[in-house]
Amino acid sequence: MLKIIPNIWRTFESIYLTGKHRTVEQIYDSGYAHDDVYVVAEAMLNFDELFQKFRLHHIFLIQRSIGMGAASLKGRSVDLLQAGAKHRFFPALWDIRAAMTDRWGGSYGRVRDSISSQGAVEP
Repeated sequence: MLKIIPNIWRTFESIYLTGKHRTVEQIYDSGYAHDDVYVVAEAMLNFDELFQKFRLHHIFLIQRSIGMGAASLKGRSVDLLQAGAKHRFFPALWDIRAAMTDRWGGSYGRVRDSISSQGAVEP
């Protein structure tokens, strides 16, 4: 499972970023359109989040059953699990949020126009 993650990112990058001449910043901010690119990026982020939650639950299971200082059945310390729980598969999709927050710093509280009203024809 973990071996396919780099392929997922490369495919996303080649089809949705390079292929559509877009950046992660454009998907989430300057070119925000809640389109297929955005939906796929959010699905990838959701996968990343759920996998990290699985890892955290696994750590608590290990801690509760054998303790964190013990060696696992394979002879390696279970402390290695904590390092894996900090790893994110798609860091660019996480990092854009901090970049946008920093960039928007002067306009906190301003609400973005609804995408449903963009291009709407007035009666």
